Amino acid sequence: GLLLAGMTPPEVEVEVLHEMVRPIEYDTDADYIAISFMDYLAPHAYEVAARFRALGKTVVGGGKFASTHPEEVQPHFDAILVGEAQGVWPQMVRDMLAGTLK
Repeated sequence: GLLLAGMTPPEVEVEVLHEMVRPIEYDTDADYIAISFMDYLAPHAYEVAARFRALGKTVVGGGKFASTHPEEVQPHFDAILVGEAQGVWPQMVRDMLAGTLK
């Protein structure tokens, strides 16, 4: 979360939330939701993504599990970040801003 926030252009508002610190606020005006998770949290991450998607949000999944199991993860998200965030996130943000997220 903090790594991606630091790599996001200043004109993009970012809020970092850790579910162990405070509950997820599903009532948000965010256009995009990014969820980073480990393998043992995949089922919960899929549930969170489904809830945001049902609210019309575009949801990006990432983390080591998404990178090593993209075929399993992809159906649960609108896009997934595969690989090191440093090499992929800046382009994903540009795509989001242009409305061309892949």
